[in-house]
Amino acid sequence: MDELSTRFTNEIVEPWDSLNASLSEQVALKPDLSDLTRTAGKLATAFKEMLRSNGIDPKQRALISADIALMCVIADSAKASLFASASKKELLSIAANFEADGSGKYKFLRNIMLIDHKRLGQHDFLEAAKRVGCELIELLSIKTDWTPTIIESTTGFEDKVVLRSPTHSGTPVNLQFLKRNDDGELVKFQPGSWQFDLLPPL
Repeated sequence: MDELSTRFTNEIVEPWDSLNASLSEQVALKPDLSDLTRTAGKLATAFKEMLRSNGIDPKQRALISADIALMCVIADSAKASLFASASKKELLSIAANFEADGSGKYKFLRNIMLIDHKRLGQHDFLEAAKRVGCELIELLSIKTDWTPTIIESTTGFEDKVVLRSPTHSGTPVNLQFLKRNDDGELVKFQPGSWQFDLLPPL
């Protein structure tokens, strides 16, 4: 494996895979600043630095790639330590995604890390980072067999919205409900009521 491919594996693939695995766990994750949002900031910075170190201006590339534009915004915010400021607090947040069947049952899908930007809109960080990774593979001719697939839970529907607490103390959590439309696509849905069960840590 050449130096660029090794760097891509260490700085992009491994952090993305780790984040993917962490978000797939059926646990209540802190919605705002956390180790996971910091990992996302480092990953976005790695994308930007990899472009720059290979002779590509990230800002110029961002003009033709919306996903790279998102990574640049996150990298700049992480560098400036703006995740902790009130004005930028919601740039990255985490919500637990549940599929509703419309009859009072719910299935955990995964935790999603959301990018919420006034100009660029709302996006799934893992999806955007996956696309940027694939873009860099092609752009820089990186030798890798990485085929990123976002992990979704295989649990079935339950009568309650169930999450496990990662600690023995209370954990704030954001919930996002989705329901399949006639085409089988998951779209945002707001159930009338639901029961929530926060299980103790293992």
